[in-house]
Amino acid sequence: MSEYYNNDENYEEELIYREKSTIDKIFSMRTLKTIVKGIMWVLVVIVYGMIFFRLCTGKPPKSISGLLWTSDTYAAYEKYGDELKIYSHEPVENIAEDGVSGIYDVVYIPAAKTLQMTVRYNKNLAEEYYENQIEARRNAIEDSVIKSEGYERANLANLTSEERERFNALIEERLAKSLEEDPINVSDSEYPFVFVLRDNYGNVYAKYEYLSDTKTLYHYQRLSFSGIDLFGEEQTAPKNAYPSPEAADPAYIYKGAHASESNAVTYLYLDMYYEKEIDVNGEAFSYPLQVYTSEVELELYGFSKEIPTGLTEGLSEKFVENTNP
Repeated sequence: MSEYYNNDENYEEELIYREKSTIDKIFSMRTLKTIVKGIMWVLVVIVYGMIFFRLCTGKPPKSISGLLWTSDTYAAYEKYGDELKIYSHEPVENIAEDGVSGIYDVVYIPAAKTLQMTVRYNKNLAEEYYENQIEARRNAIEDSVIKSEGYERANLANLTSEERERFNALIEERLAKSLEEDPINVSDSEYPFVFVLRDNYGNVYAKYEYLSDTKTLYHYQRLSFSGIDLFGEEQTAPKNAYPSPEAADPAYIYKGAHASESNAVTYLYLDMYYEKEIDVNGEAFSYPLQVYTSEVELELYGFSKEIPTGLTEGLSEKFVENTNP
């Protein structure tokens, strides 16, 4: 029997363990080690399972993958046929700094001056937006109550339960009145967010065609922006890295004269807006995503498996206008 143990000491421990009662075995160090080891294995499986789930569900659905053949891109194909040049590149930022949105599968068709990409965002984002707006208004009303009723913010923690109840009731009463007089607009759209592109010259590209779909936790939209001249007069991949204006905050879009004499676009940002609160000259809903810079490595995109027979079916068109001018 001792052949199953490394030494006599382990064998003695095993004999002692076997002599213990069931209760003593349950509360023994051996049982504790077994439980801890089991928990660790379960945690490892959960973590790897979550990573695998993210990898499998984070990709855009096949229904909106690939090229969108809009009127501009299809006209370019009819003109150049299989010689049509299409470029792809990795987005400069896959995920926005605040984690709200992400982009995939960026392609550019110079002959059509069209840039396409897929945008992803959480399905519950609109609900979160509404809750954040309510919270922001409640905070503003709390400030006004403190001022108008003579409260000291530093002393709020010392209020009695009755005083705290009166204080909170007054805030909720004023909040209800505020929402009645000035309700927060809530979109009834399944896809309540819209997008614009900005370039280094301050141009805003607010018109795009798109397809939409939903997969697991996310909404996906394949966007096709037209009128974007990335390469200027060359109409091929730029040979030089054009200088970029310096900006301490990437959310700031340079409005002045550009350092290069070329009319090529140096970089592009994607801004996301809630369709009920659009001000293309103001703050966007989330942190801007840098889609393109002239320093990215472009690759020819092979579309032999996506040869069009006509326009992509189901395309919708969007022109983003200010709802908060």
